[in-house]
Amino acid sequence: MYLVNTGWTGGAYGEGGSRFSIPTTRAIISAIQSGVLRDIDTKHIDGLNLQVPVSVPGVDSSLLDPRETWQDREAYDRHLKELATKFVDNFKKFEGVNEAIIQAGPQLT
Repeated sequence: MYLVNTGWTGGAYGEGGSRFSIPTTRAIISAIQSGVLRDIDTKHIDGLNLQVPVSVPGVDSSLLDPRETWQDREAYDRHLKELATKFVDNFKKFEGVNEAIIQAGPQLT
């Protein structure tokens, strides 16, 4: 399963961020469809609890780790914690969800 960020990178909306380019998004989708990403090295993103590839053919590797795209890493950390908290709090509304599903989602660290 893959989650592709086609939105903002490098900062929050209105705070220095920008949208991913269409060619970048296409290269990532192409790598997914071709199976290139199946056996590629990944890096864990704390908070979001995601594995991201460290390289994708045709994509600048500096774009793959969201924290590294932000000039203000502390602002990234704050936004990450806020987003993870929103996911965790929202998920509390649902009862009887398998623990494996809960553990696969964002985690507060």
